[in-house]
Amino acid sequence: MEILINNFNFQVESNIENERKNVTVIPFPDSIERFENASRVLGFESLNLLWSKHYFGINHRNHMFRVLYDTFEDHFSIEEKTIDHYLTLQVLYCDMIIRLGTILEDFAGICFACKEHTINEKDIAEVFLAYSDPMGFYNSITSRRGRRQIKQIFRLPESKGNLNRIFNNLTNNEIEVLWKGIEASTQLIVNTMESISTSIVRREDDSMTYYDMYNKLKHGFAPVYPFAMPVPFPINAPVEIPERELILKYMMENITVMHDKLPGQRSADEQQKYDTLRLATPAFTYEEVHMETVGNILRVVNDIDYLYKYLVKRYISYAEGSKKISLLMINGLLSEDEQEIILNIIEDDQRYL
Repeated sequence: MEILINNFNFQVESNIENERKNVTVIPFPDSIERFENASRVLGFESLNLLWSKHYFGINHRNHMFRVLYDTFEDHFSIEEKTIDHYLTLQVLYCDMIIRLGTILEDFAGICFACKEHTINEKDIAEVFLAYSDPMGFYNSITSRRGRRQIKQIFRLPESKGNLNRIFNNLTNNEIEVLWKGIEASTQLIVNTMESISTSIVRREDDSMTYYDMYNKLKHGFAPVYPFAMPVPFPINAPVEIPERELILKYMMENITVMHDKLPGQRSADEQQKYDTLRLATPAFTYEEVHMETVGNILRVVNDIDYLYKYLVKRYISYAEGSKKISLLMINGLLSEDEQEIILNIIEDDQRYL
């Protein structure tokens, strides 16, 4: 029989044995054959992972981030803030950084796993679950080989010569226009990836990125509240700023993070202590919290959301047997005539070999 719950269909089979009910439930019964066929290409676990991300995971995660963002925005807009407002803002900011960090790691892992599947036929789920080097991924994406990696990740042709092994009877003009579209789509992904990577790739050895903040925050090193400790807190500021404003700005509005010094910040003695005794050298970072910073974090989340959905949809389509190339085409990168030529080619099943 079928049961409808919250607008979801479930196929249910049950029987009674030894006064116990044995129940087998299959969600989305209309998709059984589609799922089974696709799992033969990607494997059950990998398709399970991508299917879940595609239908609910990515949207739900971004929605939850927006809840944090909107709540932060509401509290930030209050003119006469109490100490509770400041504390709430600090916690919300820290929670957004932590959520951003998990999103950065998740996206790096799935991109690397997809690349490994494409070039080495490895299982996506197995690679994804074992992955642990997001900083290495984002560094590699911004390197000279990053463009090629992006084409491998998103299953895009790596050279113009590949087009005649994908399509049949292409004219010279079609090849040129199609390749222009592939390069434009690749450049769009490159630009977005480079924008995302600013959250994790250090400009200098001792600079603190959002990802560094995440790694400190997830271990509970923040926030630290300097306004609650009877310890001198030095502030260097212009003469005309009143003391009350300085206290609010530096001791209540800013986030204070206690953390181990980064490798580029340690002295020789501190580095030796770390290497031999595994002892940290405490340091403090003061993060100014304002809407511009939070807006930048939201932009990174939205950029990942945009590419993540495109990537997962691409692999599910491939697993279901589609040969179609999927391109991201934004107005301004290509003319309307060029977009029409490209769409007529990539949307026509008869043009594929």
